[in-house]
Amino acid sequence: MSQINNITPFMDKCLIYYSEQDKSWVAHSLHTDQLGYGDCVVNAIVDLLIGTKNLLELKRKDTEIEVFCQAPKEIFESCEKAIPLPDVLWEVALDRFSKKLLYEVYVDIPQDSQFIYQFQEPQLV
Repeated sequence: MSQINNITPFMDKCLIYYSEQDKSWVAHSLHTDQLGYGDCVVNAIVDLLIGTKNLLELKRKDTEIEVFCQAPKEIFESCEKAIPLPDVLWEVALDRFSKKLLYEVYVDIPQDSQFIYQFQEPQLV
């Protein structure tokens, strides 16, 4: 297995949806099967990026850790009805993740919305 420094950036996608069961927004990576949770879309994305960063940091310490794991089939099926996430929301989440934006941003979006966003990993800052 390769070290984290040898993991080339790869394209990932995440599905962002509201989970009534969890009473929160979920950002679900399709290719690492990592989950991020938050009280709004932006916070769920930030949590996903933190989780992915932690996964990649663990990979650096233990080469046996698997980075790539496909999300369940039903998540891929849900992507078909999801709409593209506005770029501005992704940029706000990246700024929060990288600590360029030091305050929380709450975005009120109808809970029946589902978004999809393709991005490059690893997002290590």
